[in-house]
Amino acid sequence: MLPLRFLLLGLVTDTLLRSGADGSQNACALVSLTLRYGDWPIDLDTPFEPDITQYTATLDFSMSSFSINVRPDTGCEVDNVPNSPTPVQIGGTVEVTLYARQHATGAKQAYAVTVSRLLGSETELKSLQIEGGAMRPMFDPKIRDYQVSLALGHDDIRVVYHLYDNEQRIRTSAQEQHPTGQEAPAAAAGVAAHAGNGTNSSGRAGSGPIPAASDAGDRARRRLQATAGEGGLGGSLLPRQLSQEVHSGESQVREASASFMLDVGFSRTLELIVQCADATQASIGRYKLEISRQGCGPKRPYFDPQKKFCVYFCSAGFYRNRETHRCSHCNTNCKQCTGLLECSMCLPDTADYTYTIQPDGKCRANANHLFKRYRWWCMGLGGLLAFLVIFGCAGICQLCCSAGTGHQKLRTYDSDSDDAPSYAPGGRLAMY
Repeated sequence: MLPLRFLLLGLVTDTLLRSGADGSQNACALVSLTLRYGDWPIDLDTPFEPDITQYTATLDFSMSSFSINVRPDTGCEVDNVPNSPTPVQIGGTVEVTLYARQHATGAKQAYAVTVSRLLGSETELKSLQIEGGAMRPMFDPKIRDYQVSLALGHDDIRVVYHLYDNEQRIRTSAQEQHPTGQEAPAAAAGVAAHAGNGTNSSGRAGSGPIPAASDAGDRARRRLQATAGEGGLGGSLLPRQLSQEVHSGESQVREASASFMLDVGFSRTLELIVQCADATQASIGRYKLEISRQGCGPKRPYFDPQKKFCVYFCSAGFYRNRETHRCSHCNTNCKQCTGLLECSMCLPDTADYTYTIQPDGKCRANANHLFKRYRWWCMGLGGLLAFLVIFGCAGICQLCCSAGTGHQKLRTYDSDSDDAPSYAPGGRLAMY
């Protein structure tokens, strides 16, 4: 029995020695690995995990180098980490291999980072999606035309995208909406939105050429900005909103979005024009989105914006709009109506107001008490009373102050009194 124990102990010791010699089990690992260009973060294509040892990253056109920041696990050290930024040529690729080394045994774990730099002529988007919409085909940066079916419950088209390069400039535009199944009107874009790092000379985005920034290095360190502008058909289309989502943490490319309205049963064509990061190349790419929204059926022909589905009878305060096939809001103070200026019942009377229908189809609110009816007279009278009170208080204060400064009485003394003043012997009285 005893030799068997010694044999097992020898096998375990030999296994530990072998694992320490080849470093397969005692190798260290990194806790974090990040890339930066100055103060700007650089995204790893695969999020860092200690067990993953191969990584790739892409620099913007204006990023000429990158720095690596690593932190090893407890009791470990790092080798072959560049002390200065590593330069990368335009369109070039650089691979850096660094090691996490255990100080006691010398076991190493290699991590390889491959970094490429863009050419500056790219006109693709990194990602593109429509909230609440199904894109056909699935998004591919190389595919430029898409068909999108927007869900019924979404009143607006929200285009969410990521630029491929922070120095790219993008302009989004939309044609007039038209009933689904009919041909789109041959007109210029009525709504335009511009996101990027430049605006035109007039200060409005969305019209005219997009100028390039002068210093590419400074532009790379600026955050992606979104500006908005309108142009085209003189405001005949619904307004556009452009926003930029800000998330916690750091990211090389930020998410941006543009929104356009779309009625039920209508379609609209959107274009995203992407200009490359290198202004000297002037490359332009276009993404075209044919977006259609589902319509309501004949049994429930009107869309309720509150309930987010089709109905036959609209809720109180809404009327059936046959032009847009939706329940539109009645005018102010109107409870039931057949049109915007066709009110059939006003809101119920309250203690403060009485509502009456006017000849023009509106509801008028009449005040029920004197203050509401004559509030401006009451406010004027209150101001006058306040002025009189202040004026009276000032007069009383002045009278009291003047009474306190009267003549003082002369003090007389009796010659036999102890309070009479005494004079030094031989002194002389003053002359009168």
